[in-house]
Amino acid sequence: MSVNKSRPCNIDSLSEDTVPVVLTVNRLAELELLVERVKASAKQTSDQLIHLLKVVDGVDLFSKLRFEEIGCDPLDPNRPLNFIEQLNQTSSYLVSFGATAYLLKHHGASAPFTLRLGPIRGYDITSADGQVVAETFAAVSPDSNQKLKQDTSRVKESNAEHKYVFYYCPGFPSRVAQVSGVTTVSLGTL
Repeated sequence: MSVNKSRPCNIDSLSEDTVPVVLTVNRLAELELLVERVKASAKQTSDQLIHLLKVVDGVDLFSKLRFEEIGCDPLDPNRPLNFIEQLNQTSSYLVSFGATAYLLKHHGASAPFTLRLGPIRGYDITSADGQVVAETFAAVSPDSNQKLKQDTSRVKESNAEHKYVFYYCPGFPSRVAQVSGVTTVSLGTL
């Protein structure tokens, strides 16, 4: 696995200058390491939240959650972030990792897969051979802001043979469907 802003590196060398992040993933074991990193960052922040809840409440608490750096980067616990940003990135990253696991199982010959985490031009996930593209998202509902419809339309325009949209929405079970030549996959759980 490599992490790339303008140069390849490994997960242990992530720092504040690597956001947004481009990851190249070859194997499921690499995804497992990434998921563990995200879980460790979430645990670190949840421990801090427990303390914060004891000393701050109401609007002051909401303000701290929104604006102060009480959270951390999901892949780099040494890089502070506000809690809301960590929350959003954590969900997005876990969906991308779940999608990549699915793609490795179903299209392993097309690996490695490039993951674009954050505001980066291009599809969220692409295969090295150009045969697989995917968009990913986490939302309250697949219809929120017409995200599923928009991502399906975007992926549909690709020349790739295998086109996917992966999503996670609480309460929606795992499901695979075909929509206009695009495979949509509800991951069911993170």
